[in-house]
Formats: sequence, C-alpha cells, structure tokens
Amino acid sequence: MPENEVLLGWLQLLVAACLGGLFTLLGVLLSNRHARELASRSGAFRRPKTGLSLFGLDLRGGEDVLAWCLRHPGPVSARALYRLPFAVTNGGDLRCDDLVLTLQGPAECFGREEGLEFTHIPAVVDDLIKRAQMPIGHLCQLSYKVSRVGAGSAVGIEELFVMAPSVGREHTSVSKTNDDVALTTSVEYSFAYRLHLSLFSPDESNLHSSVSVYCIEGSSVAEMIAKFHDLVEAKTREYLAGASAWERFRFITLRRGEKRRVMFVDCGDGKAVPVGDSTVVWLLDSQPIVGELSCLLPREMLWR
Repeated sequence: MPENEVLLGWLQLLVAACLGGLFTLLGVLLSNRHARELASRSGAFRRPKTGLSLFGLDLRGGEDVLAWCLRHPGPVSARALYRLPFAVTNGGDLRCDDLVLTLQGPAECFGREEGLEFTHIPAVVDDLIKRAQMPIGHLCQLSYKVSRVGAGSAVGIEELFVMAPSVGREHTSVSKTNDDVALTTSVEYSFAYRLHLSLFSPDESNLHSSVSVYCIEGSSVAEMIAKFHDLVEAKTREYLAGASAWERFRFITLRRGEKRRVMFVDCGDGKAVPVGDSTVVWLLDSQPIVGELSCLLPREMLWR
C-alpha cells in the first residue's frame, strides 16, 4: 500500500507538471498572437514590393521570356518609332519612396534629347518623376527618379525608341584582288537590341532585368512569327554544327523539357514620314497588340 501511494503521488505530480507546462505554452502562444495582432494593426509588418513591367508583363517573373519581337511595317530601309510602356509597380502594402530606374541600350535607339517634350498625366503629379539622359560611348542611359509609388499602385513611363529591322538584314560588299578581279560578298545577319533595366530602392533589394528586342519587318503578325522561326532554326543548325556530343545531348534534353516564351508586339502599319535623307515610320497612334508563343530553345544558345 505505501508503494502504491508513492506511485500515485508521483503520477499526480507528473500530471500537474504536464498541465502546468501546457497552460504556460498556451499562455505564450496567446501572448505572441496578441503581440502579432497589435504589430499588424500598427503597420509593423507592412512592406513595399517593387517591380518592373513591360507591356504589363512583370519583368521580375519574366525569366522564361526569351525575346520581344516588334513588327516593322516596312520599308526595310526605314526606321520605326515605337512607344514602349514600362511601369514601376508596388505590389506591397506600404508606400515606397525615392526610387531610381535606369534604362540603358544602344544610343541609336534613343535619339537626341533636344526638342523632346515630356508630359505628366495627370498634370498634378508633374513633380513625381524626373528624367535625365546621358551618353555612354555607343550606349545611352536614361535615368528616372520616382519620388513615390503608393501601396498597390504603379507609375507608368512611356519612352520613345527608334529601331530598324534587325532580322534577315542583307549586306553586300565588293572588293578587288591584286590582279584587279572584283569579288562580291553577300551576307545575311540578325541581331537583337539589348535593353538593361535596373530599379534601385532604399527599402528593398535592387532589381535588374535585361530585355532582348528583335525588330522584324513584315506585313502581318504571321509573317513576323515565320521570320522569327526561321531565325531560331538557323541558330539551331549553327549551334549543333559546332557543338560537342555532350552539348548536343544537353540541347536535346533542354528542348524536350524547357519552354521559353516569345512576346510578339504589333503596333499597326503607321505612317511613313520623310525625315531628311531617311524615312521614319510613325507608330505612335495605334494601340499595340501583344501576344505570345512558346519556343523550345535554351536562352544561351540564341546569344551564342
């Protein structure tokens, strides 16, 4: 009997200790929950979430976008004037201040700053954005200082770009040998306009993104897509011709399992306007149509 009473006493002590521990844990959890609710009401957990977009597509999550293709209505010798809509977004629940956006690309795409006029819409926010342009060798850098972006809102920036067809360009050169024999060489080449964007924020980590833009001459979107597919096939043959057995195996594996998106933009046919000795196609009056297709092509292969 005495042994049973001792065991019963120990059991009661153990139960009491467990219950005490449970009540203590419950008290701590309730206290933490109350503290988090108070902190949430006071705004301690509110954070900005900055981002960049082009034609409404988030560039932070657009890693699977291989390239952007802009339709050029022709003629091939003309340059086209595009209006590309960028946006600085804030998907968080706290306002973000003093953002700096830089956009860098080939100098030929931006033209000269003299004679340009910038408009703020609505006009009451004319102090919201400041713009500066600076040449850097063959490149040009645009800088925007955005004083504030409210929670759950965005600030749109439409910038003008001058581009010529960059796919299927033909070049012919004539040279002579020592015995005065003329040699004619014709080549066809393609290139992409590379735009580098950086968004600097005092409240979040900096955001960097690169956009590859092909300007493709064509009378329709279907013709533009067909020319881009021809470019992809040509780059595929070029890559496989100089690839090792392992690179070929890796390429085939990637083509089976990895899809990239290609964005196609049609700004209409516009109006050809003579400017000096050249022609500029005015594409600013029509609303662009944006579509996309999937492309089984590794990104690094296209730039090789």
